[in-house]
Amino acid sequence: MFHRTTPETSRHGDAHAIKAHAFPCFPARRGPGGCRCASPSPILLKARSLSRVFFQDGNQRFGFGIPWEGMTLEAVHPLRFQLIRRLGAGGMSTVSLARDRETGHLVAWKVLKPNLLEGFPEERRRMLSRFAREARLLKHLEHVPQVVNCLDTGLEEIPPWIAMEVVRGRSLRHIIDRTRGRVPPEFLRAVALDLARGLAAIHAARVLHRDLAPANIMVVKGEPDGVRVKFLDFGIGKPLGPELDPVTRKPTLMGKPQYLSPEQTRGVELEASSDVYSLGVILYELMTGRCPIDVKSFAEVGRIRHEAPIDFAKLPASRRFPESLRDVVMACLAKDPGDRPDLDDVIRCFDAWMGDSGSSASHSRLMADMGFSDPGADDAPPTLLSPDQILEVYRVVDLIRRESGDEVWGAVDLESGREVSMRVIAGGKTARNQLMIQAGRLAEMSDDAIHPVWDVFEWNGLAVIISAPHTDLTLADLLLRRRPMEPARFLDVALGLMDALMATHGRTPPLCHGRLCPAHVLLDTKDRVRLTGFGSARGTTDLDLHDEADDFLIHGAPEVLLGEPPTPASDLYSLSVLLYTMAAGRPPFEGTGYSVILAHRRHLPPAAPIEAVDERLGGFGAHILDGMEKSPGDRPSSIEEMRAALIRCLAPSRS
Repeated sequence: MFHRTTPETSRHGDAHAIKAHAFPCFPARRGPGGCRCASPSPILLKARSLSRVFFQDGNQRFGFGIPWEGMTLEAVHPLRFQLIRRLGAGGMSTVSLARDRETGHLVAWKVLKPNLLEGFPEERRRMLSRFAREARLLKHLEHVPQVVNCLDTGLEEIPPWIAMEVVRGRSLRHIIDRTRGRVPPEFLRAVALDLARGLAAIHAARVLHRDLAPANIMVVKGEPDGVRVKFLDFGIGKPLGPELDPVTRKPTLMGKPQYLSPEQTRGVELEASSDVYSLGVILYELMTGRCPIDVKSFAEVGRIRHEAPIDFAKLPASRRFPESLRDVVMACLAKDPGDRPDLDDVIRCFDAWMGDSGSSASHSRLMADMGFSDPGADDAPPTLLSPDQILEVYRVVDLIRRESGDEVWGAVDLESGREVSMRVIAGGKTARNQLMIQAGRLAEMSDDAIHPVWDVFEWNGLAVIISAPHTDLTLADLLLRRRPMEPARFLDVALGLMDALMATHGRTPPLCHGRLCPAHVLLDTKDRVRLTGFGSARGTTDLDLHDEADDFLIHGAPEVLLGEPPTPASDLYSLSVLLYTMAAGRPPFEGTGYSVILAHRRHLPPAAPIEAVDERLGGFGAHILDGMEKSPGDRPSSIEEMRAALIRCLAPSRS
């Protein structure tokens, strides 16, 4: 399996040695006691005690609180998961695509945000209890096919985690945004029935979701030719019952404001009828393209208690549906919970609509009506390759990540048997040719600061770049702590970044990165930097504007965001954003959407004043801000100039 390593084959075998001592049965699956041995080893007991003091020392890491030096990705992420890319983030946790080294399977790895464990003891216990409750609810609902499967948990590790199945489909949010009230009737019937049946099964198991929203529902390929929904994110779910939830000691307003029930806005104890209201909002929006009450924030939730929903009869899109359907959806939106229908009534109504005609529609017909071919694919366009394809002498193994249309696959060189990383780029012929020329020039370089490129070729209109597999920690992993980096480490990583960029900018003509971001900075056990991901730059017209977490929006220079080609000055800007994040513990630009982030990038100053950490950096913070000037002409003239300033501020003895 791709990227599986052993102490003999990996230059980071020390992490496996640590695990082998702590868990003598490694790589066997761990049981409740941490391993299948009769009793935990002394090292395991020591590791558990270390994990309790992780947050007392900024030089300690995820996992067991073992110091950073000598640790690799295996140790940073509970010695078990290889992080591939982030899928999303909420207020409590982040979800990443990861590979479970013990099984070789891809998982959706949900991790409680470490900063939530740094507060007062009572708040810390509440967050841990809520996270553990979500894991218990998922396990309790594992018999419900419409609920995402929980594969494993690490609730006693720091930070705690939940490994779930990877749901490959499209979010209902994506579908609503795409159809805007023009959803095909057969598709609506199939989705509505599965939503109601799944929610009925959840309630039958005595569980209340409390956070139903299109963004928390995925639509995937069903059997034999239909669709199936998957309920995600039970982070604020709770057992049904008259008593208060022991985690939430008093009724609390939680959820997404547009989908809250009237009683939810009052902060009272909820029953299953509250979820029925939220389901009604989702069905209304799916049928009409808009919410029944246009609530934009928690400040406006009082309108849900007092305003009547917009009448179906006033919306042209709703006229495609029979009155019986409109009536049952409006009944779900009743202000009084007692006036709402049972889910069985909703199921009967949608089931009776069109009789059995909906079930005869093939899966391909439904997907063609929706404008895409396969809901079993990721929310991005269909993949360019598929597993087991042969390209030249390389066999494709599995998809590792997507980057604005590009794809990175794990593959095997059939001639040598070695594992490789295969980057595949689509696009126009001119862009492909330029990228292949750039990759060829990178392949000619022997600089240790550049991730090695081994092969470049064109295949069926795709540019293909073969490089060494990515087995190191990335700067993105290091920045997960959202803490300022220690000055000594900041100096080492910053110099490594600058030296790598100077090596490429010094070529004739200059080789510009174009999309410098934390995920493209590889770090070995001694913090030596290697850059990867060259040539990934995209203009705003090529971006998925719903991808609020796209690193390009955070790190790309303003001129590159607007479609101009990357230059050394734009790389210097992206470098400065990275340095700012390393120094301040947070990015300089954050927001809740594409337009907000772009406005910050083009017009507003950085969000967090770097003066707070400038003293620790010997005044280098001012040079970082200079590198983030909006106009390329106002930035330092070169990376060399910025490097000299760094040496003067943090290591004058080297100058």
